[in-house]
Amino acid sequence: MVMYRFFTLFFIISVVLNTNLNVFGNNITLENTTVNSSFEFTVGPNPFVDFIQLKLEGEQPESCIIALYNSSGVLVYHNIIYKVSNPIVISNIGDLPKSTYFLKVQFEGNALKSFRMIKN
Repeated sequence: MVMYRFFTLFFIISVVLNTNLNVFGNNITLENTTVNSSFEFTVGPNPFVDFIQLKLEGEQPESCIIALYNSSGVLVYHNIIYKVSNPIVISNIGDLPKSTYFLKVQFEGNALKSFRMIKN
């Protein structure tokens, strides 16, 4: 729980400052970044309208945390999945205003990927 809060806080700081930061020797940026990830997946559609889908390729994790932040760094969607199925569909986001969002996907073992997403 502490590690998750740290990465959430770190991600919000990254969004607000719009800069690269260095944590534990891992360079993290906001656009299509991978840190310690052994799980491969694709994210789409981008731009999205009312859902985002994550299609896992190869090895499948048991759990993951999904967070979507607006361009101000405010958390607008959050979900913890304890039993991952393929594909993962993020729904109930159709009411979000058109803007740029940052999707953070964190798999077991702190594998982290972040993506810049556009809402049309």
